[in-house]
Amino acid sequence: MLTMGSVMGAFALLPQVWSGFVNRNGAIEPTTAMMNVAIMVAVGITYYDLGLRRSAAAIMALGALWGVLLYQNAIY
Repeated sequence: MLTMGSVMGAFALLPQVWSGFVNRNGAIEPTTAMMNVAIMVAVGITYYDLGLRRSAAAIMALGALWGVLLYQNAIY
């Protein structure tokens, strides 16, 4: 269930990431993106320590997508 939630969250962010590259705009506030990246990394490390490897990979992918949104905000 944890993995599915993270995978669904990643799929939910894909249109935003794609639209940021196509429209060349950073539509997300940098503070929001930074906080989400930090939270996703912390949760990913926790999942990994608990032995939940797939959940850790999924939440880290979600954190990486938030990182891309932060990057888009910085360059556009």
